[in-house]
Amino acid sequence: TLLIDHGALTIGYPELKFSGGRGGKIRVGYAENLFVPGTAKKVNRNDIEGKQFLGVTDVIQTDGSANRTFRPTWLRTFRFIQLDIQTGDEPLTVND
Repeated sequence: TLLIDHGALTIGYPELKFSGGRGGKIRVGYAENLFVPGTAKKVNRNDIEGKQFLGVTDVIQTDGSANRTFRPTWLRTFRFIQLDIQTGDEPLTVND
């Protein structure tokens, strides 16, 4: 699991470029801010310690191809992106 703080609230079509990883799965989550665990209470966006990620998620099943690009078909609004990567039969490389 990798949590990325983009540093600013953003609206757009983010891209994830990757290669390999046959049999794996990538969950890409988008959130405007983090939450107090077990609640729907938002906190200051700069306060991330001990907070919980809740947001819209895209799931990508990796097929092992080289130079793949994932782009959602609809806008995403986010400051935080969380990548949950489950490897499969072969190594996965996140290129960008």
